[in-house]
Parts: sequence; C-alpha cells; structure tokens
Amino acid sequence: MKKIIALLTFMAVLCSFTSCGQDSADEVTEESSVISVDEKTEDSAEETTEETDDSETEEIVSEDTDREEVSETENTDETANENSEYQKVIDSFLEYTQNKDIDGMIKLSYPDKYCDTVKALYEMGISSPPCLDLSETITFTNFTLINVDSLERLSQEYISLFDGNYGMFQPISEYIEQNGTENTDELNKVIEEAQNTPQEAYFHVEDAFSVNCILHREPIDPSEFDDDSDYDEFIDYEFTLYYIDGEGWKIDYFLMPYIYALGNEAVANDVYNIYAESETVLTELDEEGSELPENCIISSDSSKNYNVNDEFADMFVNRLNEYYQSDDIPNYFVLIENNEISCVVGTDGKLKYVWAFPPDYMYNEDDYMMSYDENYQMRLDKIK
Repeated sequence: MKKIIALLTFMAVLCSFTSCGQDSADEVTEESSVISVDEKTEDSAEETTEETDDSETEEIVSEDTDREEVSETENTDETANENSEYQKVIDSFLEYTQNKDIDGMIKLSYPDKYCDTVKALYEMGISSPPCLDLSETITFTNFTLINVDSLERLSQEYISLFDGNYGMFQPISEYIEQNGTENTDELNKVIEEAQNTPQEAYFHVEDAFSVNCILHREPIDPSEFDDDSDYDEFIDYEFTLYYIDGEGWKIDYFLMPYIYALGNEAVANDVYNIYAESETVLTELDEEGSELPENCIISSDSSKNYNVNDEFADMFVNRLNEYYQSDDIPNYFVLIENNEISCVVGTDGKLKYVWAFPPDYMYNEDDYMMSYDENYQMRLDKIK
C-alpha cells in the first residue's frame, strides 16, 4: 500500500449501500476469507479484435458481446467489479464527503438508533470518543472510486469488538434523551464512563469486511502540481464495513482504524527495541571474540537465515531473547551489513502489522509500503 495511505489518519470499511438494510449478510459472506475481483472482460475482447482482419470486425464484435454477456452471468467477481453494492456504498460515501453531508455520513456509519446522538455531539464540537471526529472525513472530498480489488472478512476476534464499542453510545443516548445537552460537564462524565465500562448494545454485528480499492484523486488546486511532483493520482485504499441485521452495511471509521493504530504502535515499539538490543548483542559477541558475519540475515524463523552459520545465528537469537521478548511480534529478521546492524523488520503473528527500523526500510524504491515477505525478499536480494 502506498506510503500516503500509511500517513492518512482516516480509515474506513464499507460493503453495500445502507438502503439495502434488509439484505442478508450471508449474501456476501463465503467460507473463503478473501474474495478477489478479476479484471474486466473488455480486455480479452480488445485483444481478440486486434488479432483479426477488418473484414471480420462485425463478426468478432458480435462474438465479443456474447462472450461478455456470458461472463457477466457466470463470473460473479466481474459483475461485482461493474455493479456491486460495495461500489455503491463507497460511491455514496465519497458523495457524502464531497457534499459535506453530515447527516448522510452519520447514517451510513453508525447504528441507526444512535444517529441523532452522534449528530448532537458533533454539533457540540465533542470529538471524544474518536469516532465523533468527522473533520478528517469531511476533507476526503476529491476522490472517486476506480474499482474494488478484493474483500477480506475480518477475523471473529475483531468482529466481536464491534458490539461493545459502538454500544457505548447507548448510555450517552439515554442521558441526552432524559437531560438534553445543556450540562456539558455531566455529559462528558457520562461519555467518559461509557468508554470505560462494557456496554450491551441493542444490535449485533454479524459480519465485517476489509475492502481494498483503487481510488482516483483529483488535485484540489491543479496548479500546485507539476510533472516533477510526488502527487499520486491513483492510490490504494482500505475501507472497513460492518453489518447490522435490519440496518445493513455500515462504514467504520472509528473502531478498526483505532485497533490498527494500536497494533502498528505496538509492533513499531517492539521492532525498535529489537533493533536496539540487536546492536547490544552484536557488540557483545564482537567483544567476546566471535567472528561476525559481514553481510547476513538472522531471523526468528531459522529457515530465513542467510549467509550465517547455525552456531552464530542461534547464539545471536538466544542472547537477544534474554534481553527482549515480545508475544506481539514473534516474526522478525535482522539485516547485518558491513558487520553492523542495518535494519530490523518485524510483524505480528497474523502478518497484519509490519514495521521496520529505521522506518525508511518499510518502503521500496517506488515509495510503497511492503509486506513482511516482500521486505525480506528485497533485503535478501540486496546482499546476495
């Protein structure tokens, strides 16, 4: 995912238009956790036409049209790419943000019974809990959807978090109904208590998806950008959506972004600590007379070790484990170049969060944030 996405403060999830509230979540949920969207059938039609004589054009066009009609019937992924409800939701969300339609954004994002409460808090300028801070969302005004690349169902561990976290609006809503919003001190106490106390919601979130898309971004002021600028016209973006029976799919720009941020922060801290302790271990082994490898990779997964003998690698990892251990980051590798620690790259057990120290090592030459495996392969190729 591009570096700009890592720097954006807003993340969202969505799947189908909220007006489809009566649709069942089962219609989009499969046993497989990932649903990919294939390329359009127009590509194959164009290739076929280029390979034929002009005299056969009408016949080929007819054949291609038939092929497209069959494909649209049989290939649900291509149909989803053209006409899916996921795209309708994203398009609606982008339209709401472009028009700064707060009511539409709230309706599309929060459980129905809490929309009035959220609107009241927003109008009061209250941005705590974080899900009330719509300022970043409103600035999301110059994007259009190109296509949906893939859908990935969130793990049940994450889905189970939605009820309680969005349910915290229940006591806030009850207080406002009974007392209004005049006593801001008391209201803030209710909000703080709601955030820190487990809540039972009137709804149950049955499903949640991560939706990976490609967006087109128009510059707000085209004169600010020239051919030499770093402006990215097309960007990868990850939205998140959750499903409430009877209400439909909602966009989440509160819970999962917050969880992702916490996960990234935890992995980033661990990677930094592993880097610091790796320098200590390498210095100690050098002082003890061990022969240091000039260029190598030492990993928590010994199968990823490169250009280092097992004895030194085991000694390095065991010593490192004495100084620093983390259950949050079981996977990491240490890159040694010119007998010095060059970088450490680590990830959590699910490969969801990836971090590197120094941070520049997270990105490739095209300024894209790499996955853990991509990062490993790049470092391996460099020292081979």
